Amino acid sequence: MTDTLLLTIPRAAKEIGVHRGTLYRYISDGEIEAIDIARPGSRQTRLRIPIEAVRNYISSRPRVVELGRVDSGR
Repeated sequence: MTDTLLLTIPRAAKEIGVHRGTLYRYISDGEIEAIDIARPGSRQTRLRIPIEAVRNYISSRPRVVELGRVDSGR
């Protein structure tokens, strides 16, 4: 993974392995944090995803231990 602190939507989606539309859904559902870096008063948003938010999301996902069986972490 990159050392960049903030990722663009396409880059974050690529790192997670999902379509960018799916990433927007994760953001709106509160599953992944996003930061708007647009200037105050701007009518346009410039969303960026902190690299730590991507790492936290990935580490929160269930681990697959065998094909068809998911480890619940218990």
